[in-house]
Amino acid sequence: MNKAMIIFGKDWQEIRQSLGLMATLILMPLAFTIMATGFVLLFTISSLSGNLSKTALDVIFGLHPEWRGYPTSQIMQAFGALQGQLFFMTIPVTLTISIASYSIVGEKEKRTLEPLLATPIQTWQLLLGKAMVSVIPGTIGTWVSYAIYVLALRLFAAPLAANYVISAPYLILIFGFTPLLTTLIVLFSLIISSRVSDARTAQQFSAIIIVPLMLLFIGQTFGLINVNTSISLLICGVTLLLDLGALLLAVTLFQRETILTRWK
Repeated sequence: MNKAMIIFGKDWQEIRQSLGLMATLILMPLAFTIMATGFVLLFTISSLSGNLSKTALDVIFGLHPEWRGYPTSQIMQAFGALQGQLFFMTIPVTLTISIASYSIVGEKEKRTLEPLLATPIQTWQLLLGKAMVSVIPGTIGTWVSYAIYVLALRLFAAPLAANYVISAPYLILIFGFTPLLTTLIVLFSLIISSRVSDARTAQQFSAIIIVPLMLLFIGQTFGLINVNTSISLLICGVTLLLDLGALLLAVTLFQRETILTRWK
């Protein structure tokens, strides 16, 4: 574990020295928080315009029957707040792919991979250290952004919206699913990064993982998916199994001798 922490410290020091990466770690979560908040405002303005059909309300009431009796503006504000939640599922993607996919290929491009692999460090320790330097910023960035989002809704949104975004299903997703998702993204990126020979290719392949998130976003927007506590727990469980499988695959595919001889 100490060797993994050494790898983590080395990589984190390099990130801190990169103005571009530090700007991404700070500005990207802020940008997604602004977009999520803007989503709430957009739904609120849409309801005030009077263009909301009875069919749309029936769909929303089918998903959330407990909202019946509230003013239309508050209902749409709450619905917009729930859609905005999914922006926080994309923060780990944006923060971690650039770091994780570069971690192995970048070492090779800087000519520092060979001496690193020559040290008496086990493969799982190397991968763990490199995973932590991506998982920790991605998770913390998401949690901080979510806290700002909840505070913003407390300040300007109706209690219906502000309370629903801190309900059990979404707390499970934010504090349970987020670190699991971030870990999966990192492991997938490390697998790709160890099999290709340039950082740009690694980032392009790693970005494929955003597709299921977009399907989740579309499904909830059109009422095809209603996130509740059971579904949140199921998502976390499935992601945990995927993490374990990805970790085993990453350790299996990471072959020091092959990497060193093939990347000459």
